[in-house]
Amino acid sequence: MVDINNSEAFAFGRDYSGSGNWLDRANGHDGVITGATWVDAGAASYFGFDGNDQIAIPNAAGLNFALADSFTLGVCYEMTDISAKQTLMSKKDVDDNTDGYWVGSLTASVANVKISDGANSTQDPSTGTPVNNTVHTVVYVRDRAADDVNTKLDGETGTGKTDTLTGSSTTTRAVRLGANHITTNYFLTGRIYSYCIIRSALSDAEAVILDLQLRNQTTAASGIDESRLGSPEGWGFVRMGFALFAARPRLVRPEGLLLPERLIIPGTA
Repeated sequence: MVDINNSEAFAFGRDYSGSGNWLDRANGHDGVITGATWVDAGAASYFGFDGNDQIAIPNAAGLNFALADSFTLGVCYEMTDISAKQTLMSKKDVDDNTDGYWVGSLTASVANVKISDGANSTQDPSTGTPVNNTVHTVVYVRDRAADDVNTKLDGETGTGKTDTLTGSSTTTRAVRLGANHITTNYFLTGRIYSYCIIRSALSDAEAVILDLQLRNQTTAASGIDESRLGSPEGWGFVRMGFALFAARPRLVRPEGLLLPERLIIPGTA
């Protein structure tokens, strides 16, 4: 079970209040919005980034990780050009070994995560390849007990790499969504629907559920909030590429039309 409410920080696009900050639902790590534009689309709401925007979450102890710390990072996003180097989440400069972590897309056209301790870096690309103008979710798991890091795109298992860090990744920098550190470059052109930072390593099965929670913008333990399926907001699930079906069996015509669950033929009722 994944209780996203126990994250260190997480936010859904559908929860933006118009305050000028993207409000963290966990521990008050609110992000200060610079340029990013909120689009209200129910369960598919997002912040749009046009290549010069960012949302900065002020530094806090809970957003940093020591050498012994396991953690999970997740971002649901969309890019207009996955071949360009673009940032989704950053607490370091992707071009060097400065302390911190970086999540984004490199020119190899894969989702990629890099963590550093000031002297060493571990970088793990996803197995799958993102597609332009398509909603994706990247979940990154650092498991110190297994000495492993793994970048998972859209619920994939991933291959993982050995964690080579020998020191802490703690830094005083803010967490930036949509922009790199140290210099603000490698901006995102696209969308961020949701994100989370969890101070534990999720299992493969839990990472799949987190993928659904971020995509569907729900805290439901299954990753599917069935209470919204019948509402206009629930159509956000379909817009984001999911086909969700009710658990009860249905009779279906060959051409795909639903039949009533009980057929009443005149004269036989």
